[in-house]
Amino acid sequence: MTESYYELLDVSPNASESEIRKAYREQVKRHHPDVSDEPDARQKIIQIREAKEVLTDEQQRTAYDRKRASGNGRKEGTRGASASPNSSEDRHQRGSENDRWWTRTRANRWTRTRTRERERTASTERVDPTMREQIEWAADRLRESTALFVRAITEPPPNPVPFVRGWLEGKMQSPTAIRLGFAALLVLTFTQSLPSVIDAYSPNDPVFGMGIVLGSLFISYAGYEFVSPLPFEPPRQRERYKPAGKLRLWPIIGANLVSLLMIALGYAMGAANGGTGFALASVVVFGVFFVVIPSVFGNGLRFLVGGNEDVAKHTTWVGVGLGVLTAIVVLFTPIGGETFQRLISLVGDPSSSPWVDPFLLGPVRIGTLLNFLLGMTLISGLLWSSVAMCRDLTAAPWSDRYDHGYRIHPAIWNAALAAPFAVVAWMIGSGIHQIPLQLPFVATLMITRHSMASVIVLLPTVLTGVYILRRRAEPLFRERLYGQQ
Repeated sequence: MTESYYELLDVSPNASESEIRKAYREQVKRHHPDVSDEPDARQKIIQIREAKEVLTDEQQRTAYDRKRASGNGRKEGTRGASASPNSSEDRHQRGSENDRWWTRTRANRWTRTRTRERERTASTERVDPTMREQIEWAADRLRESTALFVRAITEPPPNPVPFVRGWLEGKMQSPTAIRLGFAALLVLTFTQSLPSVIDAYSPNDPVFGMGIVLGSLFISYAGYEFVSPLPFEPPRQRERYKPAGKLRLWPIIGANLVSLLMIALGYAMGAANGGTGFALASVVVFGVFFVVIPSVFGNGLRFLVGGNEDVAKHTTWVGVGLGVLTAIVVLFTPIGGETFQRLISLVGDPSSSPWVDPFLLGPVRIGTLLNFLLGMTLISGLLWSSVAMCRDLTAAPWSDRYDHGYRIHPAIWNAALAAPFAVVAWMIGSGIHQIPLQLPFVATLMITRHSMASVIVLLPTVLTGVYILRRRAEPLFRERLYGQQ
């Protein structure tokens, strides 16, 4: 019996649109002709795409479910899916489907790629995700973050101890923790043993200290690549060259560039530190007035009213709404006076309008509200791009090398990513504020904590951009340098 659309995507008939899209991406990764050895992989990927397009369209999905309920809902593709192909209903459905963009351009979307063994494969999937798929992916992440925030302010706080314990146990066994731990051990060993070996070494010399930190870091990361996988890690097997299925890294650059652009605009508007101090203060204000206070209102009202689960849920939302309304009135209307400006100054930034001049629209201080939202956007972009870089750019080189056959050395990229953070941590731990580095043919380069912080801010764009270019250059390297395609 031919598989239904739901069976093709491995989802239940009650699956939501986001679940269907997520399952579709998983099935594409599994059955793509560039990664699958199945003889019917190309036909399989066509069927999977048809299933996704039908099940994510409300009208087509309703018609398909109706046919399945009547016993005619077999998976036969969009052509000839009904028992009477010449009926008016089927002709209308086929015409509607043929008008879709994905059907009209299917023949033009075939891409040809080369494998390591010079085999040619043809598929209906682009090697890189389409713009529509990229937007859908970003929308899914935004929905997940919004749902997490809503749960944080509407549900009673859970016991954090089991979560923290499980998180720490997982992180302590992660490759990054092992490499950083071994690097720290090397730093302690070198600082204790070098004075008895090298007469010129001085424990108080910051240049020697930074050299020991960077040297220990690269020794640790390079050594890990030689000894991995460790006993608790799955075995790795070098696959043939497959350019599809790479981790998405472009959102890291996008989020970081938005934040950097806002900092540049802040400097152009004359704001202190490009508005970063105002943005940090805005985060503190947001945490107090839009997370803590609504959560206290919602859970307090839930506790006072009680009742069954439905009543408690609605009561919680009423309390959260009252908390948010109170925060807006206090911070962004004349009723609250200069509360917002005083809070910003109290946190430590004198700028009250780094990007937009203050103005009123009715009873609301729109200029203040816009500056607050822009500050939140700036910090969110910086934090998210840094966290995503540490997470994805650590895993991407290993995935590209062992899952997709790229000639990439993960240790180099991982060490380059960890080096600025390690130097800043060492400077703070050692109480060093600046390092005078004498370079040949140039003046002395002064490395300060502020300059290293600037490097970390720029790192998501610079390092991620260089790595994406390295990915793009892989076919050239294979053909020109290694003599392979």
